Amino acid sequence: MKKFYSLFFYFLFFVCQTHSQNGKVVIGNGAFMSINSPATLIVNNNLQDAITRPGNGHIISEGESNKVEWVIGEAAAGNIFTFPFGKGTSVYVPFSYEITTAGTGPSGIVTASTWNSPANSVMPSGVVICGAATEPTVLDRFWVINPSGFTTAPTVTAKFYYDVTEDDPTSIGSSLLLQLWNSSSSLSCKWEPSSGSWEAPNILKLTGISNFSGAGGAAGSATPLPIELLSFDAVLNESVVDISWVTASEVNNDYFTLERSQDAFYFSPIDTIDGSGTTSAQIHYYRTDHNPLQGVSYYRLKQTDFNGLFSYSNTISVNFTGIEIIAALPNPAVESVTFIINTSEDMDATYSITDVEGRLAKKERVMFSKGITVLKIDITSLAQAVYIIKIVSDDNKYYSSKHFMRTK
Repeated sequence: MKKFYSLFFYFLFFVCQTHSQNGKVVIGNGAFMSINSPATLIVNNNLQDAITRPGNGHIISEGESNKVEWVIGEAAAGNIFTFPFGKGTSVYVPFSYEITTAGTGPSGIVTASTWNSPANSVMPSGVVICGAATEPTVLDRFWVINPSGFTTAPTVTAKFYYDVTEDDPTSIGSSLLLQLWNSSSSLSCKWEPSSGSWEAPNILKLTGISNFSGAGGAAGSATPLPIELLSFDAVLNESVVDISWVTASEVNNDYFTLERSQDAFYFSPIDTIDGSGTTSAQIHYYRTDHNPLQGVSYYRLKQTDFNGLFSYSNTISVNFTGIEIIAALPNPAVESVTFIINTSEDMDATYSITDVEGRLAKKERVMFSKGITVLKIDITSLAQAVYIIKIVSDDNKYYSSKHFMRTK
């Protein structure tokens, strides 16, 4: 399973026994505050104890857009700002930001978020997998940390905590080191090995740092990933989805597996594409999904090298609607309703009209030509009520529904 770590933030709602006390956030007695995406918890208090956790409470971020924003201003050297993140309701994975040289600027802010990312399935925005690690040697957690608003950013010692179960399956342990993503780096791969260190079985440390480049990761190997992925795109093209990706370089790249999902969680392979082995040339790849899923489809690449190690790309999505009921006119209606329907291809389908309790009122097969179809349906036999029209293609690939009302 692949593992990485990055740095970012945001906030939303809290769960039991959390309260504000003299401008502070107090999470006590084992309670937890859950930040649901996208949201930001803003702490406008530059004291290091502006967030406390008596009784082992914590904040659940577990997503790039679930952030904590702490206005620390010109806090003096020696102050330690601890972002008390947790995983689930019981695992404590804080991020600490210790000032060693004070920054300048009273509006200085530190923003942070962190999340578990099994097999690198949830990558930070704008980040690709090309860094110094392969799947079994990369930690299953990302952080995004961004100081902002400073005239001069403080110099700090930063500690990144993780759940020891995220160091799997090879248990790299003390060889884990943090890496930062620097989009402006002159390197062909933007992951830059840090000067950090492994401090304990669940703690990684950076010292003497003032500039977080946005994203960070942790790995136990200095061997480059098999590919440097420049782009990965999916574009809806009438009834199909065109998928393309470009690599800047490849090392021992055996093949790609194109995977698809309807929920961005469970993925299934739909195609296998040979890699280009080892090359420093830019390579373009193209594939077409001739049978896209109805609604939103999610795609990702699984890259496998010759020794069986693999990595995942970021996840992309397209919204495909084979049938769409654009409008019901008039609505409410007395005698008939005209439905404006768009289809991505010629197809046979069946429309059914039911009341809100699911009782069938009308049903008929219809042939659609690609593009816009105007379907007028007589509703004089229907009682005065709210109805749902649902159109389903004969192969059950496409469907659409819409509410309308019959009045008298």
